Amino acid sequence: MEDDILLELFQKDSTIASWPFILSILISFLLSYLLSKIYIYRSNTLSNPISLARIFPLLSITTTIIIAVIKSSLALSLGLVGALSIIRFRTPIKEPEELVYIFLCITIGIATGANQNKLAVIGVFLATLCIYTSKLLNKNKINSNRIKIVINSFIPNDIPKLIEITSKYSIKLEFHNLSVNNYEGKKDTSISFSLIPNKFNDINLLVNEITEIFPKVSLSIIDNPFY
Repeated sequence: MEDDILLELFQKDSTIASWPFILSILISFLLSYLLSKIYIYRSNTLSNPISLARIFPLLSITTTIIIAVIKSSLALSLGLVGALSIIRFRTPIKEPEELVYIFLCITIGIATGANQNKLAVIGVFLATLCIYTSKLLNKNKINSNRIKIVINSFIPNDIPKLIEITSKYSIKLEFHNLSVNNYEGKKDTSISFSLIPNKFNDINLLVNEITEIFPKVSLSIIDNPFY
């Protein structure tokens, strides 16, 4: 009889305790999903922002679960330190902006895992406000991030069209080099520019348009080659 009462009380306590955890997971997902959308539309990274933003909700939820599990156990906390010491990111994070957003996702997970949901919401709100305020203050400034584009394996008659396409996606375009090789009666031309794109999402559009119109060309892009 006493065992049945204790079991019933334990089940009630477990049910009650599970609701804050579920709420924390939901808040973690919503905040990190919002952050991923902000990153996609507001980032200035040269890498594809969609591929990184896709992991934001999973990263925050994972952190929430970890913090919820270890917050009441010193032994689990020490075990986590040992486990994390052998984990390595296989893909290097090259840009500071990427690191900032990843730390924001981890912060969301830590706050929600510790049942500090209000702090997580307020923190994301303030971070979003800072992001949009910074963009607003700098909207009239020219982006100083230059890229270098090198196009190979086209004929000299295609140069005007290539310049026209490249100029369409650029705030500023600077010519650097042109070389023409005549091998067995066939001319193989290489040209390079440095440019400031209108916005970084336009780089994909530029590459797609060039490769669609000139399917035989080879193209390479290098970030920040000139200052």
